[in-house]
Order: sequence, then C-alpha cells, then structure tokens
Amino acid sequence: MQRDDAAEQIVVTAAIEAGIPKMKIEETPFYLNTRTRPWFPLEESMPRRAAVSAFGFGGTNFHFILEEHGPAHEGAYRIHTPAEALLIAAPTPAELLGRCEEARATLEADPKNGLRRLAAAYGPILPEAKHARVGFTAATAEEAETLLAAICKKLGERGGDASWNLPGGAFFRAEGMDTAGKVVALFSGQGSQYVEMGRDAALNFPPVLETFRHTDRLFAEAGQAPLSAKVFPQPRFDAAEEEADAALLTQTQFAQPAIGTLSLGLFRLFEAAGLRPDFTAGHSFGAPTALCAA
Repeated sequence: MQRDDAAEQIVVTAAIEAGIPKMKIEETPFYLNTRTRPWFPLEESMPRRAAVSAFGFGGTNFHFILEEHGPAHEGAYRIHTPAEALLIAAPTPAELLGRCEEARATLEADPKNGLRRLAAAYGPILPEAKHARVGFTAATAEEAETLLAAICKKLGERGGDASWNLPGGAFFRAEGMDTAGKVVALFSGQGSQYVEMGRDAALNFPPVLETFRHTDRLFAEAGQAPLSAKVFPQPRFDAAEEEADAALLTQTQFAQPAIGTLSLGLFRLFEAAGLRPDFTAGHSFGAPTALCAA
C-alpha cells in the first residue's frame, strides 16, 4: 500500500485479488496496487520515494525508505532481460539451411550462453538484397531451438518459395523487399483512447514516460490534476468504478491530450530507433499531433 500524496508505486503488490471490506481502505489515503504501473511524481519538485518492508517469521525484520537521487533516466536502459532478435541470411536458401543448422548446434552445445552468442553473430544487420533470410525473436535458448528446428524443417520442404512464415513467429524471404518509396507516420484520433493505454511502453522506455511527465507539468501550470492519473488510475475492485474511470477518459479535455501525449511519446521512441518519416498525417485529433511531430 502507499499514500497518494507521495508517488505512484511502480511495482505490483502480489497475490491480491480484492480488499478486505472491514479495512475500509477506500476511506484512507492508501490503496492496493494490483498491477505494475508507471511511477509519476505528484509534483515535479517532489522526489519520488518508496518504502520496502520484509518481515521474517524468525524475527528478522527490515524496512527501507528510499528517495530518488535525480530525475528519470533519459538514455537507454533495461529493466528486464529482453528477447533476442535474430536475422540469419545467406546467398541461397540451401546455404541458409546450413547456417540455421549450425545455429541449432550452437544452442545444443552451449545452452547457457548459446542464445547470446547467436544474437551477437546474427543481430538485426541488413543483409544483401538478393540474399535469403529468416528472422525471429526468442526469449530463451529453448524457444530459439524450437523455432530453429521448425525453420530447418520448413526450409527443407519449401526452400524454393519466395516467402513464408511460421505460427511461432519466424519469417522467411528468398530475397529482400523493394524498399523504394516514402514512409508516413500516421497518428490516431479521438476515440482511440482507453485506460492504461501505453502502460508497458511507459514502464520500459524513458521517452514515453517523460512525454507523460511533460504533459503533467503543463496540467500543473494550468492548476489541474495530473493527466497521468486519468490514463493510469489506481486499481479498482468495483466494476462501476472501472467504468467511471473509462468514461472520464472519454471526456474531450482528457481524451485529446492523452492521445496526443502517447502518440508523441511513441513517435519520439521510434525516432530514437531511427525512424525518419517523409510525411506525417493524422485522423481527427491525430492531425494536430502529426503537425507537432512534423
């Protein structure tokens, strides 16, 4: 549990399905956090603080109160170990089959570090245009080995096809696609909003979190409560309260800035990854967001 006047907790409180009615927690400044949520300061000048408790049955009890040293990260960082992206290429489908079999052998010989070694050897580097290629992502060596086994089988059966894909998320092409043309960034309009939209992106990528914080600062300057509290409300145990949160976010004064904030946050994230659109466009309220991005 935590106080609303401190900051929003980022870590889920495990094994909670509903509150105890006798506690009457809804009448207090506390609430139960049932899902991991972005952590926004209530005020920009207020550092985020967290308390962590560990109570042992043997009598060894600890309680830590932590305060952030500085503002949120701006550079790249990882909270969790990500899946690895692999793109294996060769001049012909037959040679590609050989390389995929070698990759399987690497995993079998070194289950602990094999996936990391394959990621270093077959990272997402653009292959020659006429080369055959197969791409997939895998979070574990077992997942990669399962996919590679299916890929090898498919290459043996349909190596002469122009393209195919597997249900597990592997994609093959006999040669690269024609990339001539221009790229457009298209932004969503009013009506696309929903509670907790962009939650995972805000949790894992600083550009998205910082864009929401920027909007919160603008709301504070206007004497209004943070927009982030409307997009990421505290967990509810009552269906009517959840419906009320959803209805609140449909109000124009919240829906439009919420859509624009998430859209720009994602756009900045894609820009950091190398996106350079030739055009921007938007549906409905997406039009001013596109203008801002342009």
